[in-house]
Amino acid sequence: MKKENYIVDVNNHYIAWENNSKKEAVTEIFILDLETGNKDSLTAPAGERINLLGIIDNNIIYGYAKENAYITTPDGTVEMLMYEVRISDKAKNVLEEYKKRGYYITGAMADGNIITLKRKKKGEHGEYEKVSDDYILNRVTE
Repeated sequence: MKKENYIVDVNNHYIAWENNSKKEAVTEIFILDLETGNKDSLTAPAGERINLLGIIDNNIIYGYAKENAYITTPDGTVEMLMYEVRISDKAKNVLEEYKKRGYYITGAMADGNIITLKRKKKGEHGEYEKVSDDYILNRVTE
């Protein structure tokens, strides 16, 4: 399993991982509570994919894409074109949602309390063009 397919939260005692090592084929993210042994999952709706993007403040960052919404870059990397990103706690409670019409999220990076979203937009000739990053400010919880 590659590092991009799982996260470990030492503070909140859980592990989350994708059900497939190929990003374009992930339909479920499993969440294992290391204290209780309970296993749960986040599932993509029919005809869609779900991708694990990271962790921020003990919460899971993940996104949804349509089944065939991905591109392969010249170096062979698969980029999912996600239409929505969510932040949830390990109990699957959605804390934040990000969605902007016409924009696709291809990646996310958490640094401190800020999530940077890498985005693309479909160009006039059908190609996907990189556009400016967007940001989600995570609410601080004590």
